[in-house]
Amino acid sequence: MTTATATAPVAIAEQNWKNYELGTFVRGHDGKVWRIVEISTRRSQRGYQVREFILRNEKGREIRKTSRGITLLVSGRRVRRRRKVAPVKQVLPVAQPVAQEPQQVEAKAGTIRHAQYPALLAALAGRNSTWLVGPKGTGKSTAAANVAEDLGLKFYPISFGAQTSEAKLLGYNDATGKVVRTPLREAFEHGGVVLFDELDGASPGVLVVLNACLANDTVGFPDGPVKKHPNFVAIAGANTYGRGGNRAYNGRQQIDDATLDRFAFLKWDTDARIIAAKAGVPLSALSAIPAPSAIRLVKYSPEAREEAATSFATFTAKIIAAIAKSGDSSRFDVGSRSIIIGVSLVRHGYSVVDALDACVWRGIDESIKVRVEAAALAA
Repeated sequence: MTTATATAPVAIAEQNWKNYELGTFVRGHDGKVWRIVEISTRRSQRGYQVREFILRNEKGREIRKTSRGITLLVSGRRVRRRRKVAPVKQVLPVAQPVAQEPQQVEAKAGTIRHAQYPALLAALAGRNSTWLVGPKGTGKSTAAANVAEDLGLKFYPISFGAQTSEAKLLGYNDATGKVVRTPLREAFEHGGVVLFDELDGASPGVLVVLNACLANDTVGFPDGPVKKHPNFVAIAGANTYGRGGNRAYNGRQQIDDATLDRFAFLKWDTDARIIAAKAGVPLSALSAIPAPSAIRLVKYSPEAREEAATSFATFTAKIIAAIAKSGDSSRFDVGSRSIIIGVSLVRHGYSVVDALDACVWRGIDESIKVRVEAAALAA
């Protein structure tokens, strides 16, 4: 098996098994493309480090392959019963710490933060608007308030619904001609963390106003244009990915891609540690709640960081071209802002795979994802 270095979304050194990561694409001797979906490591009796890979093709078939030394063996057997494998921390050729950006901070000591909170801070360090998607009660609003506390900024929560108006966002002139200011105006003009709560319940008309605030450096308010403050931080809290209601949340709106394309998406599952702290019960009492998914930030060297950013941009451009060539973007579309936001995420510690999930796939159905990936690789 040889690596498909020309089309893989992650730059991989030829025949160097240490650089194979989750999400890497490889091509077999028969020409079929496989994706690494799980990795585990162990030591052989002679002390060699051995890695086992679970590979999946576009039809969903999975095989297990083993590597030792620098050779990826071609003898793979079909996986008939999946076993849980803990994700392995990515191994990079050089593991130098990334220089801290001026606005990139950590949570205050002694506080409990969600497992995804470091990934949220990393996304906001590049001032990328971030969409937190998860069930009710998982602490999305609390996380936004924690960001304001850790960044030393004011917190402005705004709840959205079908009746939310443009005036609630931009303000208006009252009967005396005085301008009524809004939380969004304060955050936009003077800096602050604004939470767009239940954004997937907003009406399409009001989202046009929101789009301008997220994408433009200057926005027109009732008393004239206002320039965006460098410390304007936007977080959306929602129960869906903005593609319409489901069985649990049937009142949610289908948000157009012009809005979705302005956000990086983070899955925000239930974190039992936060529930135990709020309820005052031992964590062991909540052992039935599964651990939430969490992005593991990568400490890139400057060279590896730029190489990963370029790989992300290259593969995303191929995805955009593949969607355009298919002529069917009614169910899934990717815009140019996905490249800009994703590159920023990679430069702040996201892996290429995690940046693709946050800016390109955004919770899309797995069957669509596999089809688009295959088309992008074949381009």
